[in-house]
Amino acid sequence: MLNEVEDLSRQQGWRVISETATPGFVSRLVELASVLQHLVREEREIMFAGAGLPSAVSAVLNDDVLTFLRRADRHSLGRVSLDEVSIAIQEPIERTGRKISGALARRAADATSGYPFLIQLVGYHVWRQQPRHKVVSADDVHAGVVAARRRLGSLVHGPAIADLPAVARTFLLAMAHDDGPSKMSDVAARLDVDSNYASQYRLRLIATELIEPVGHGRVDYTMPYLREYLREHAALDAQRGLPRGADSDL
Repeated sequence: MLNEVEDLSRQQGWRVISETATPGFVSRLVELASVLQHLVREEREIMFAGAGLPSAVSAVLNDDVLTFLRRADRHSLGRVSLDEVSIAIQEPIERTGRKISGALARRAADATSGYPFLIQLVGYHVWRQQPRHKVVSADDVHAGVVAARRRLGSLVHGPAIADLPAVARTFLLAMAHDDGPSKMSDVAARLDVDSNYASQYRLRLIATELIEPVGHGRVDYTMPYLREYLREHAALDAQRGLPRGADSDL
């Protein structure tokens, strides 16, 4: 998305300065914030665009130093339609001279649930299974999806919940008992807390965009495969003799 913003900006005559999250990025971002404030004060034409996981964006917008960014418009990419995901997977493969059937492209698309970052992961891992083969097979798609889900856990799920309080992580684990949306009454019972206490953490997790309300008294995960990730790590913790929600590598 940022690449598209850069390209469109250059086409309209803007001078573009790009930054990446490499060592020292936070310090450079603060230095940048100061310059931007002066440019706005001088009525210069200046535009700032950034992207990141919802929890990371919230941390930046709530920072005591970068207060001017709180006035920025915030947009959630949301889910991409599965028809568009199929095209996004199929076209790059075919542009290189390889082939993937429409049915297999759709199968790969279904595995992404329309989650933007997962589209990139699935496409990449499906492609790299047998890069010398002219035709992408069903086995390639299956292996690619499995690899993408594993990487999603380490790249997105893990970091997203790493800094949560232990109670919030336990709340997420309590939801993982259900195969679909969870009733708040069931979550509170599993946590052995009253409904008001559970509701406080419900609101906190909704604010981080890890869960979302899906009807009266029900919540569900916003990120695909988070339920499976939590179940797998809860099983590992149980094998190590750790209580659910304890501070472990989850």
